[in-house]
Parts: sequence; C-alpha cells; structure tokens
Amino acid sequence: MAEHLANVPWSFAMHYFLSPSIELAGDKAHADWMLWQTCTFDGNDLAVFMAATTSDDYVRTAEGWKMTRMRFRLRFITRFDQPWSVDRNAPVRM
Repeated sequence: MAEHLANVPWSFAMHYFLSPSIELAGDKAHADWMLWQTCTFDGNDLAVFMAATTSDDYVRTAEGWKMTRMRFRLRFITRFDQPWSVDRNAPVRM
C-alpha cells in the first residue's frame, strides 16, 4: 500500500469513507464502504470530486486489525468548477 500511495496523482486529497457494512468471522473481516473524495491533481491544480466504492478484507494480528486487500471501483470523477451533470464521467485531463 505504501508503494501505491507514493505514486498517487494528488497534491491534495480528503477522503470520506461512509456507510460501512462490516462482517466479522473470527480473526477475519470484510467491509464494503462508499468513498467521497475531494482532491487536487498534482501539477495542474485541477480540483475534482470523486465517488467510489471499496471492498476490503482484514485480518486480526497481535498488533491489531490489518488490511490485507482493497478493491476499488470508481463510480464517477468530475471537475469542481462545473456541475457534475454537464460532463458526467467524462475523462478528466490530468
């Protein structure tokens, strides 16, 4: 995960994880989340809104719960400076 985070295209990002659905099974867990993110692309200061869902797996260790897998599904990304309905899900030029 650290390698992935070192290569993200954002100069700023604020994540809001919402409406968790969490299933526990002993020392394992699964969670589904909705993500709302405000972010700014690195290099051109383009501000966007992003919505996604994640489906995550966890395992309990001696140090506590650790994420073992995250599956990310982008639902939409849209520029901040125009209504999202104008160009819904259009490719954002980075």
